Formats: sequence, C-alpha cells, structure tokens
Amino acid sequence: FKDVFDFARRVNLRTVNKKTFESLAMAGAFDCFNAYHRRQYLLTENGESSLIEKLIRFGNKIQDEQNASQVSLFGGDSGVEIPLPKIPDTEPYSELDKLKIEKEVVGFYISGHPLDQFRLEIRHFCTCTVNDIENFKGEKIAVAGIVTKFNERQSKNGRPFGLFSIEDFEDSLDLAMFGEEYLKFRHLLITGSFLYVEGQVVERYKQPGVWELRPFSIQLLSEIRDKMSKGVRIQVDLHNLTEELVEKLAALSNDYPGPCQLKLNVADIQENMEVETLSRKFQVKPQDELIEELDQLSNISYKILN
Repeated sequence: FKDVFDFARRVNLRTVNKKTFESLAMAGAFDCFNAYHRRQYLLTENGESSLIEKLIRFGNKIQDEQNASQVSLFGGDSGVEIPLPKIPDTEPYSELDKLKIEKEVVGFYISGHPLDQFRLEIRHFCTCTVNDIENFKGEKIAVAGIVTKFNERQSKNGRPFGLFSIEDFEDSLDLAMFGEEYLKFRHLLITGSFLYVEGQVVERYKQPGVWELRPFSIQLLSEIRDKMSKGVRIQVDLHNLTEELVEKLAALSNDYPGPCQLKLNVADIQENMEVETLSRKFQVKPQDELIEELDQLSNISYKILN
C-alpha cells in the first residue's frame, strides 16, 4: 500500500471491527504509513470523528462508488472524486507513552522497552537482573527496574508498610519495605517510576530456604549516573593503540569535560601484561553523547567506574 488511504481504498473495512482497528493503530500496526502518527488515528477534536472513523467511511465510499460503476448501464467511473478527509495536526505520543499503550493493548512491549534509555546505568551500576538474585545469597546487591505495582498496607500495630513490584528486561520481582526505611522512600514508589534498588539477599522470615531481596535504599534511576560515576576506564590492546586513537580520545575529553577521572588501561595480550594510566590533564562527564562516541570507536572497551 502506498499510504493509509490507499489501504482504505483496497481493503473492505466493513468487515473490520472499529475497536480492533483502533487497537491495531495503538499497537503500531500502521506505523509503516509515515504520513500520520499513532495519536492522529485516535484523536477526536471538537466533536469530530477520529482518523480511524474517517478512514472507514472514506474506504466504504470508494468501494460503494466502484460497486455502483460495475452495475451501471454505461459502466466506467462516476467522474466524482471523493476528497481525502481532513486530519488534525497534533503532537505525537512520546516514546514512553507509546510503549505504555502497547503494553495495555497487547500485554507486552513491541517497539522497544521503557528501560532502553537506562541500559548504560543497568549495565554499569547493577549487580544482576531481578531473576538472578538467588545467585547472591547473603550479599548486598543493586537492581533496577520500572515499578509495575504498589500497595500501602498497615501492620497489626498500625504501622504502614509497602508492597511493590519492579520489572526489568528479564522478569519482575516482588519487594516489601517496612518501618523507617519505607517512610523514607515511599514517595518514590509510584507505578511507572524507574528505580535503582539496593538491598541484601536474605532468607524470608519463617521460610528457610526461600530467598528474597530486602531493600534498604531506593533512588531514581535517572539520577544514578550523575551520583555514582567516579570515572571512565578505557581498555585498549597495545597493538591497537595508535596516534589517531590517542588524538581522538583527547578530543573527546575536551568536548565532554566533567568531574570524573579518565583512566586508560593498555594491555599486551601476548605478554599477559596490563598497565593502568590515569590522566592528570583530562576529566570527563559520562553523558550520552560521550558514550555514543565511545561506542563508535573500534578496538576499545570502556566501563563507568563507581
């Protein structure tokens, strides 16, 4: 199909349930038609019909004209061109809103994941995924995710406590917080919030052998990089250390200055030797633009230090 109107011309929309059509649009099925975005398919303004409704009527009119021509004594087209409906101009959904709608409509994310924007924080500052905590029995760990459920309840003595769930790329994890710790952090326990949770993996009360994460600190995931970044370590093999690479790293350090140390580790794999150097001239800020530049450099690896 050339566009969504060509689709409406050629598909019998009388056989399509309107709600099904709307669900398809909300899930991104019509994103292939670049002229319009998802919000325009659903938006109604000043009592007007949505684009979905206009498409159905437009397609039906086209097909009625075609059917009328086929049974006409003289055949041929009527000569009357059906005008395209007017489409309201509005701001598209944000990426996060699109993902939320996808989850509501089909039960899972299609075009991405809400945590995609925090992949770097999860990779460098988290100990493990939420479905892997039993491999850290008795240890203090850090996980991250999006809050999917939250309930506040009261104990028998009237003290509030919180039950909540976080979900990462792999799975979801049910957590509970009590006492002063809960009162300190409950303002962050909002469904849809992106959280960084530190805690200890302990045996559940009166359930030996059942391990759970007992949180003792919660922070906004969006603040973790600035709060916890202490340095950036770049790893390069000696045989890949060229003058061009050194000049590029110096240029990036000038472009993205900040409070974090810059370390360069040079390794000779053949001799099984490694030298760590600390730059006294350059300090950097591990912002998204710097990370994108480092990702484009071949033959190096890097880590954000905390």
